[in-house]
Amino acid sequence: MVMMMMILMVMVMMMMMMMMMMMMMVVMMMMMILMVMVMMMMMMMVMMVMMVMMMMVVMMMMMMVMMVMMVMMMMILMVMVMMVMMMMMVMMMMMMMMVMMVMMMMVMMVMMMILMMMVMMMVMMVMMMMVMMMVMMMMVMMMMMMMVVMVMMMMMMMMMVVMMMMMMMMVRMMMMMMMVMMVMMMMMMMMVKMVMMMMVMMMMMVVMMMMMMMMMVVMMMMMILMMMMMVRMMMMMMMMVMMMMVMMMMMMMVMMMMMMMMVKMVMMMVMMMMMMMMMMMMVMMMMMMMVKMVMMMMMMMMMMMILPPSQVYSYKQSALSRQKVQPMHRSSVVGVEDMSALEDLHDGAILLNLRLRYQQGHIYVSHCPPSPLSPVTNEPRHQ
Repeated sequence: MVMMMMILMVMVMMMMMMMMMMMMMVVMMMMMILMVMVMMMMMMMVMMVMMVMMMMVVMMMMMMVMMVMMVMMMMILMVMVMMVMMMMMVMMMMMMMMVMMVMMMMVMMVMMMILMMMVMMMVMMVMMMMVMMMVMMMMVMMMMMMMVVMVMMMMMMMMMVVMMMMMMMMVRMMMMMMMVMMVMMMMMMMMVKMVMMMMVMMMMMVVMMMMMMMMMVVMMMMMILMMMMMVRMMMMMMMMVMMMMVMMMMMMMVMMMMMMMMVKMVMMMVMMMMMMMMMMMMVMMMMMMMVKMVMMMMMMMMMMMILPPSQVYSYKQSALSRQKVQPMHRSSVVGVEDMSALEDLHDGAILLNLRLRYQQGHIYVSHCPPSPLSPVTNEPRHQ
């Protein structure tokens, strides 16, 4: 037991010693670091002092030489700069007067920008002045000379900045003038365009009157073919309505232009109003028939080509003879349901043509063998 106790004691002692040693090591390390830091600080201080001393010596040597020259040059430069500034000011006043009368807003924006730039420059100058003051404090011996030189330098810098700003402003003014000129040119062009548009409107009105007359005639003829294409009409109606609305809007715009342009146009406006009333009345008919008008004309052309000139029939006779014919079912005309509108119409035209020729005695259906020729040919098959 005593032995064990002894061993334990020894172990405890060893552990305590180790702890102590570790603590000591930590303290030593910290001390070392502190020492190194102090040493570095001292070194830096020494170096700073040496650098300052060297700078002072060099500056003194330079200043003595440069002082006289600087003063002389400054005097001459100041006079020159003053003269240039006066001239610039006069020019700027003139430019400003001209431009401000044309575009106040643009000039205001430019002025704001320049003001901001000047404020920034002033802040920078203040910072530079602070730095220079610190340098002066460091060099007490040379204080008077340094102050003079620094003020001169600052004045020079300010002059340079002002001159640069003036140049920028002049360039901006020139650009603004160019823009104004361009705007004026564009306005002139617009006036010419307006006059030309009025001329075109006059011509369009004449053409539209003629179109109206033609449409009245054509619509009477179109009533017969109405039942063939009912389904497709429904789809095309929407487009027709939109086109009508666009046309009306265009007319309104032109009317407004005319009102603005001249008082003479009042009579024409009244005529336009009457035309618009007519159009409103005819909208329902137009919606159904506008698309078919072109197709009817094509069919008429085909008929003219097909019939020999001796057998041209009058409108009345053809209408009477057509009434006798039984209307044929659509499925018998076109076998396939999903044909395009154009093919459908073509087949309808051929069928109508055949019907007419059959009525007039050109074709004998009972005896007619199938011929390789197409039905749309100028020579009749079996006379």
